[in-house]
Order: sequence, then C-alpha cells, then structure tokens
Amino acid sequence: MPLTYQTMSLSPIQNHTFTFPDTISQFAVGISSFYFAFSEDHHVQQISLALTSNQVAPTQVSVAVNGVLSDASGNTVDLSKSYVTVVVVAWTGATTTTNLLSAPFSVASGSNNESPPISLPDSFHSILQACMSGFYLAYPQTDHHVLNVNASVGSTANGSDGYITVTANMSDDSGNTAQNPTGTGFLVASSDKMPSFIVVPYTAQDAGQQTIPMGSVKLSDAFVLLTGFQVQFPDNDDHEISDIGAGPNTWVCQSDDTGSRVVSSGVWAWMSNDDGDTQDMALSSASVIAVGILDQSE
Repeated sequence: MPLTYQTMSLSPIQNHTFTFPDTISQFAVGISSFYFAFSEDHHVQQISLALTSNQVAPTQVSVAVNGVLSDASGNTVDLSKSYVTVVVVAWTGATTTTNLLSAPFSVASGSNNESPPISLPDSFHSILQACMSGFYLAYPQTDHHVLNVNASVGSTANGSDGYITVTANMSDDSGNTAQNPTGTGFLVASSDKMPSFIVVPYTAQDAGQQTIPMGSVKLSDAFVLLTGFQVQFPDNDDHEISDIGAGPNTWVCQSDDTGSRVVSSGVWAWMSNDDGDTQDMALSSASVIAVGILDQSE
C-alpha cells in the first residue's frame, strides 16, 4: 500500500486524467503552485481556484481545474500565460486503515469556522496535516484595486475527529474586502508510530532555488504541496494587478549518506502590475509541505 503521486501543470480550465500503475485505494488532489495573469493589468473582482476530482477507474483519477481571475468589465484570466500545478496523491495496492487522504472540504474563513468532523484512523496521530486544494475570494458587486490577498488551511483534532480551518481574504486600502471568503483543503493523516512517509512544513519568500532539509532518513521520492500564501503590495498602497501566483512548480528529491532533501523552485508568493509595482517581500510568503516517501528497499 505505497504512497505515491503524480503531478502536471494544467491551464486554469483544463481537465486531465492521471493514471497510476496500481489500484487506487485512497486519493486526494492538491496543488504545489498556481499563476493567474491578465493580458494587461486590471481591477479585480474575483480570484478563485477549484479542483473537481473523481476516481473514474481502479487506476485513474480525473481532475478538472477551474481557475478564475476577473474584473467587473469582462476581463478574465489569460489562459496562454496561466497555470496550476496539480498534485494527485494516492495510496495504491492494498487498502490501509492507519493512513488517511481525506475528501476535500470548503470552509468559510474565520476562527469560529471549521469543516465537518473528518474521521481519522485513530485518536493518536503521528501525522496530521491540511493541504490546500482551492480558495474563493471575491469583492461584492464590483471590482476594486488589490492591496492584500491571502489564503491558508490548517488542521485541528478532537480525539479521532479531524477538522480543517481556513484563513482567507482579499482587500484594498479603502476598506473593501472579499465577501464570504473560503478555502478548500484535505487532510493527510497517519496513526502509524513509524509512518512510511514524513511531512516537513516550510515557509519562505524567495524566488530562488530552495533546499528543504528532510533529515537523516533515506527517501525514495518526495513531493510538495501548497498549504497557504499571503501577498501584499508595499506601503499599504493598493493597485490594479496583471498577475498573481504562489508556490514552487518543480522539485527533485535528493537522498544520500548525509541525509535527504527536497530541492525546489522558488517558495514564494508574488503579484505585480504593468507600472512595475510588485509585492512587499517582507509581507509576502508561501507555505508548503514537503512529503518524503521512505525508502523501503533496505
């Protein structure tokens, strides 16, 4: 019952079927990065991402991406520039009762909101992690400039019940904010005392190559999932935007006698406009998890 994954960069309105080499017993679909762009800068009314997934055959999962960047005048995301890096995570082979890839849940932002209870393998959990699979941010009625955009998912537990929490918003510098913002996520959990995989959280704001230390264990493979992002223009000034994105879209797993690491493209969040305004690096960041699959060959 190995944990495995497949990844592909898709357009914001693309469908794709992922085929695994063995029967899928559980699966979840997340992202490692997204990038939405207009053909030129505009006000914004809605920024959102939704993934619809189904197991269409014993070894196949279909994913439909619906990414939106739009204003109130009919300007929408430029499909030729934009992408979503989709990651399908699966348990294959025999079923597992001690590991969980949950269904996705959409949750309203706020400290008093959480998903319905998600049954965990046990009240003891060696791993409990929420991963992002979408978000919805929209100003009511019309479009506005953008100062800040953020969305993140978290996890809590009460005994053998797990919950997903969300923080999300979009705002300008005049007090306009997103109406009823939501985030969508799923849980990765294990009750094994020695799980066959490890999870390492990592937050950064750096466009350069990143090295995520995975410890002294030997890994056979690894993948990266986005858990949240925040991006803001400097000086509390809002602007039109031409593009927005977050997260790394490539990575490799390195494992040797000194330990293991995941080397990825930039872990960061960014946005810009046609006048050269870009994010405040001190107020922007992306958060991911690197999931390392332990080498069972020895």
